[in-house]
Formats: sequence, structure tokens, C-alpha cells
Amino acid sequence: MVDSLGGHVVQGRAWAQFHEAQGNNVLWAAGAATGARWCWLGIIRSRRGFRDLYLPYGPAFDGTANFDEALTSALDAARSNGIDMVRIEPWGGVDADHLRSRGAVPTKQIQPQHTWLIDLRQTEEELFKGCNTNRRRDIRTAAKNGLKIWRTENPDDIGTFISLLGATAERGHFNVHSDGYYRTLAQTLMPRGAASLYFAGMDAADPIAGILGLHTRFAAYYAHAAADQERSREHNVPGPLAWRMILDAKRAGCVRYDFWGVTRDDSPDHPWAGLSRFKRGFGGTMHSTAGTWDVPISGAKYLVYRAARRVAG
Repeated sequence: MVDSLGGHVVQGRAWAQFHEAQGNNVLWAAGAATGARWCWLGIIRSRRGFRDLYLPYGPAFDGTANFDEALTSALDAARSNGIDMVRIEPWGGVDADHLRSRGAVPTKQIQPQHTWLIDLRQTEEELFKGCNTNRRRDIRTAAKNGLKIWRTENPDDIGTFISLLGATAERGHFNVHSDGYYRTLAQTLMPRGAASLYFAGMDAADPIAGILGLHTRFAAYYAHAAADQERSREHNVPGPLAWRMILDAKRAGCVRYDFWGVTRDDSPDHPWAGLSRFKRGFGGTMHSTAGTWDVPISGAKYLVYRAARRVAG
């Protein structure tokens, strides 16, 4: 049902299986039985003695009335399981005033509020023309310069990606998930066709860069990327590598390519500024969500939780 609502991969069944493989408890519900157009998937989390049901980029819904029904369902499930709060990130169109009317409180963003989407219903020629000049040049010259790009769905290849990611994080001074997170993701999702790895290099035995992508029948996602930065720039690898994934997604019948997080504007001081410029270089449009919101079950307990969080920093 997530696909029919245009929802996000992290609201799908494969993502639930990934979390279950990590030992997390997952709840889900859908309005299909009554003909309502909504669904949600939530992960139960415990922090500082407070339990929440987190719906990453969820719920998925069609219209405000369906959102209200989905939220009521999630709150009922939370109460039944002794959970103190539902944390939501509505993917569809619901505004801040309506969220506040339902008792929601804005909180620190978890998933990026803004993402960059490409409509894959265009022809390949139209997609290429939508790229900026530099991106088109890099794509044209990649094969001519001997760059090789390959895709794998073998979970054992995740080790190569992890090695590249470690070098990327060290050079870029940012945090990444644990090795176990990526290994579990690969072992859980790749056999289901819900994830794949793309590598690029001048020699297939020596990859320079990689993308860990997620897939549904509806959309493909640029989830994680890693590279030997110096050699990647030398051979102009990132553009052709992402372009291959975009074309594969289109040819597989996907209608949307999702680059995941970008900055809201072109501010050069943002840590994501360079990556966001790269993503925008393929053409497309920005999709903005309402952000991350808490819906408390007990207002008094939630105030204690907020106070404890402020003290902890």
C-alpha cells in the first residue's frame, strides 16, 4: 500500500524486516480493510525511561482525513503497548497548523526535511537534458575514459562498501552507522531485491566509489554513498555512478528517484552544501515534509521527558 500512496521506502515491509533483524520491535497498520488510504510503520524505541513509537517519514496517506485516521490508529497502538508518545514525519501534505490541532509538537529533525526527487516518467533523453552542463559532460566522458560501473546484489560485497565508507567519513569528518548496521541491511534487503550496491572504478577489482541504493516497485533511493575522494574527483566518478542507478531505476519501471536529503537552499555554509549541489545537478524538484513532530500520550510525562532531554543536551 505504501507504493500506491507514493510513500517512502522506510514505511515499507522490507524496512520493517530490516529493523526486526536488528532486534527492534515494529508495529504497523493500514486502512485498506475499510477502504481508507493510509498506512504506517513504527519502530518502538526506549530512551531515558520514555518509550516512543517512531514513524520515519510516516504515516503515508492521501488527504487530511486519512492522515487523521492514520494518526488515531498509531496513537491507539501506542496506548495498547504502553508507549508514551508517537513521533511522526508525515510524508504527504499536512501543514503545521493541522498538526498542532492534533496535539503535535515540533521536535528536532530525524529524517531530512527536504529531499530531491527526479520524475522517471520522462524519457531518457529528457532526463539527460535535465542534468546541468558539468553532469552531462561527466556522463558522456565516463566510458570514453575507461570508467567501469557495475551493480551487485550479493550481501558479501557490503564489506567493500564499508571500507570505502570508512575513508569517506574520516576525510569528511561525519558520523556513519556501525558496520553491523550496513551488514544487516545488506543481508536482509538484498535477497529481497530491496537494496543493491553500485560500484565504479577503472578496474572492477579496485572500486573507487559506491552507492548503497534502496528500491521498491515505485521508487529508487540514493541511501548511502562512499568514495576514495581523491581518485573519485580525478576520474569524475560520482555523476556517472548515480546516473547509472537512475537509468536502472527507470528501466525497472520506477516512477521516482529519491536523492534523500538536501539543504533547503544554496547556503554555502551548510555541511551538506556540496552534496546538495551535486544532487541538484541532475535536475528534478525539491520535496519538503512538515518535519518531525511528537504526539504525546501523557502531556505531563512528555514535559518531564523534554526537560530531561534539555539537561542531557
